[in-house]
Amino acid sequence: MADSAIVTHDVVSLLSSPQRDFLLRNNNDQVYNEVAANGDFEVVFVTDDEDDESFYNYFSKMPWLAIPFYDSDTRNDLDELFHVKGILHLVLLNEIGKVVTEDGVDVMREYGVEAYPFTSARIQKLKDQEEEFRKNQSLRNLLIHVSEHEGKTVGLYFCVNSYGSCIDLTKWLKEVYEKLKAKGENFEDVFIFLEDDEESFKEGLESVPWLSLPFKDKIYGKLARCFELSALSTLVIISPNWKTLHSNVVEVIEEHGIDAYPFTLEKFAELDEIMKTKD
Repeated sequence: MADSAIVTHDVVSLLSSPQRDFLLRNNNDQVYNEVAANGDFEVVFVTDDEDDESFYNYFSKMPWLAIPFYDSDTRNDLDELFHVKGILHLVLLNEIGKVVTEDGVDVMREYGVEAYPFTSARIQKLKDQEEEFRKNQSLRNLLIHVSEHEGKTVGLYFCVNSYGSCIDLTKWLKEVYEKLKAKGENFEDVFIFLEDDEESFKEGLESVPWLSLPFKDKIYGKLARCFELSALSTLVIISPNWKTLHSNVVEVIEEHGIDAYPFTLEKFAELDEIMKTKD
């Protein structure tokens, strides 16, 4: 694209009006403050609330700047300029006001703080890293937290501890894990709690005998994307040479328990033959 076709915006003019040269701020979020402390990133809330009270109730929970509710002209102009058609719309602008993406919500959901400083180059780098992982299965480097368990089959157990089916599965998996340990099998399980609060995380960790990644570790999102999680309870099996043996053995564990170990394709084929013979 020719330089003449690149649209940039004067952010100060964009977010102010003839009647106002300021923005509102409310400070109460640690994660945001860590990023904003670098001095080269800012978020501005453009409300779609219908009344002043709703705006302030919502904004009181936010740590960043906001255009005042009464400045509806500026808010409407921004909605039109950035093609806003509903709530949860995040536009990312670079330092010269060029639009990096109007799909900032997807970027945040996929990469979170890891995408900082939210440039096109950084986002593309993250995408390239994930593609490299999918091609070469470079799990050993990704899972530095458990790399000391060389030579072991590793289970990555993604779970929301407060969810009913996860609670039941955790009980079954705990029984399988303890039996494998008692038999001296070379297996290790790693809990990856998908919890929103630390209290639920700690409660879940106290009930199981295996390892866990730290609460809201930065690797969570990367692992979830790499394994393309689609269920609230997922048990990924990693081979001793750090390759994915199976993307989810939850159903196999529920049906066969410890007999499914070591969770290889050969073992699953053997179980299928046994089931056919029984039928």
